[in-house]
Amino acid sequence: KDHVGPATHVMSYSWGNKIDDIVQSLAGFCNSRRLDLKRTYIWICCLCVNQHRVKERMDKGEILPFGELNIIISKEQIIGINNMLFLMVPFKKPLCFTRIWCIFEAYTAIEENCNFTIIMPPREK
Repeated sequence: KDHVGPATHVMSYSWGNKIDDIVQSLAGFCNSRRLDLKRTYIWICCLCVNQHRVKERMDKGEILPFGELNIIISKEQIIGINNMLFLMVPFKKPLCFTRIWCIFEAYTAIEENCNFTIIMPPREK
């Protein structure tokens, strides 16, 4: 089926990244690899997991153990998908390096020998 299927890639990014940067980076990646846009499925946490529930709990003062946060995306999912796209924007001071979750995702992908690709919008190259 077109536009529906299991994830072919996981994208690691920061909530502070601009939508335009995400879209341009993904489009550039897909175009450079000549991927079929109807058959390329990107796992993006904000579209796959309701993260507002996490924030609501934190706002109530609840402490969320790392193991519970691991439901956002697990090591097993990263390994199973096997293709990590790591968004580095802005190039000189990437937001992803200020977020422990992005570092965890990158570490997991590299440690488990997943395909790891740094992506960025054309203006950053």
